[in-house]
Amino acid sequence: LFNFKDAEILGEKPILAIIQTMEKEGMVNDFLLWSGQNNQKAMYASEFSRVLNNWGCLCLIGLVSVLVAVIALKLIDRDKR
Repeated sequence: LFNFKDAEILGEKPILAIIQTMEKEGMVNDFLLWSGQNNQKAMYASEFSRVLNNWGCLCLIGLVSVLVAVIALKLIDRDKR
């Protein structure tokens, strides 16, 4: 969150406003504690099976996209040069 504080959206810096409000209200340490606790959850762990599953899905999407493109190009190219 702090890395993107200078990002502009439609001429405004909403993330900077959120950070300034958090600092004014004294909520920065609470936010850092909350985000640190979420980083330790098991569902966010980079286990080999999860990573392999995600890469498998990406490869499957790529393969299906290539097959659809090849079939579409074969149907379009009727003159068979």
